[in-house]
Formats: sequence, C-alpha cells, structure tokens
Amino acid sequence: MITASSILPQKKRTVEQGACTTSSELSQHKYLLVNDHTEMERLIEQARVINNVSGSYFDSPIHGQLEKGINVLDSGCGPGVWILEMSAKYPQSTFYGVDIEPVYNNTIKSSNCKFSVHNILEPMPFPDNYFDFIHQQFLTAGIPAKSWPSLLTEMLRILKPGGWIELTEFVIMDIINCGPKLAVLNKCFNDRGSEDGIRFSLGRELEAYLMNAGVIDVTPRPMLFPMAHGGPDGQFWCENVMQIFSRQFRPAIVKRSPELEDPVAFENRLSEIREECAKNNVFMLVYRYSAQKPFGASSN
Repeated sequence: MITASSILPQKKRTVEQGACTTSSELSQHKYLLVNDHTEMERLIEQARVINNVSGSYFDSPIHGQLEKGINVLDSGCGPGVWILEMSAKYPQSTFYGVDIEPVYNNTIKSSNCKFSVHNILEPMPFPDNYFDFIHQQFLTAGIPAKSWPSLLTEMLRILKPGGWIELTEFVIMDIINCGPKLAVLNKCFNDRGSEDGIRFSLGRELEAYLMNAGVIDVTPRPMLFPMAHGGPDGQFWCENVMQIFSRQFRPAIVKRSPELEDPVAFENRLSEIREECAKNNVFMLVYRYSAQKPFGASSN
C-alpha cells in the first residue's frame, strides 16, 4: 500500500496565509494549497478515493495501447500516486511526471517512471508529438483561469495526433443538497480563489476550453462524490474538504466570517457542517473530461 512515509522525500516547506511558498524560482504564481507532508498524505488518500468513486484511473480508450507500450504524462503529478499505480499496472508503457516541486520520491519508482521538476505554466520540456496520453487532475487551485488556454495549447503540442488528454476537476460551488453552513464556507473558498485569478467553476467549463484548443470527441463524465455518508470514501471526502478549509483557507474564511476567529468556534462550525452533510446526503460534483487530438493535426 502506498503511504506518505514511503512515497515522500523529506523537504522543508513554508506556509504563508494558507498558500504554498517555496524557494524555487520556477513559478511566480502562488499555489493556494499548503504543500507539506500532511498535504501529501491527503493527496495520496484522495487519489485512492478518486479511483474508488470513479471506478477507474482513466476513461480514455487506451487500455490496449497501454498494454503494448506508450508514453504517458501526468501533468502536476504531486506525490506521484497515479503514476506509481499506473506504471505497475502497465509495465510496457513509460510514465513521466512533472510537478513544480519534487514532492515525489525518486528512490521507490519503477524503471518505467520518470519524475522531473517543472512548472506546467511554462513551456513543457518535451518535443512535439511525444505523448500518447496526458493526464491531469485537481489543479484548479494552481492554474489561474487566464492560463488554461495556453496550457492546453502546450499539451496539444506535445501530444501525438490521435493521442488522448484527460482532465479531472472538482467544482466547489456545485454541491448537491448543499446546506447553508457549507454554502458560506464554499463562498469564502471561491472568493479567495478569485483574488488570485482562480475560478473554481472552471471544472464545468472545460469542455468549451478543450473544444477551443482544437480537440475532438470531448466526453465529459460528471461524478458524484458523497460527503459524510456512503461509507469510508464518503467520510474521507468530507474530511478532505474540512481539512482544506481548516489547514489551508482558515485565514480567508475568518476574514470573511469574523465570528469564526476563535479556534473552538471554527472547529465547531466544521462539526456542524459534517452533520449537515450527513443529514442532507450531500455530494460534490467532479467532472472528468477525455478528448482526442485529431489525426493529422500539426503542433504549433
């Protein structure tokens, strides 16, 4: 079983106002989420639950190609859970992971895994038409809305004609059966993102972004992730959201809801939201999009 202690390198992180800051000169954009050991533990468990709820690591029709051997990129790979799982399942394929910080552990990877440090908002260090499949998930908080078109253009440059791209994103405002207490914190989350040009509704808009980038056969799949009900995965997903609120967005929430400044009051509110989610049968909406680069398409 993949755990944070087995997968993560030891590297010091600093936290400033609920956002990740690093000594790296790779990026001028501040990622909104904390990037420390506890956060990596959350991402590892999150990857497991995404697979459980979605029923698969990918939707694109590439199983046969993966068995024969293709080049695959995981854009913004984080601790590398998706790559490590996929590389074990498909040993004939070669998997590349890039992330702005080396939060993956190069010492435990298999021979068909290659990790490197790179800011995906800058040109990718790969030649034209190199990958057969590009995967990316849950990076809305790291990519300003204005940067998505250029990112997709760059992805299509390095994707082979006929290759597939797959994007998975949550939409924090698309909560099914959302109660009033959760709605308040969601609005704080959304407002904080807007300050940095992040649009958390973008997950439901990616079909249009992909079409504008020039892909074909765009297939969206909405998925419902239970919160505080539906077994262990639903319990985790609620705690997943509560941890983001508590560890990463507390300053922004308190700024907009001063009555929650006291830590006890803040934790009590989170407990009330857990109860609200369980009572209301709350679901978070997550979208997965698969799309194909047209055969014969050139890379610009």
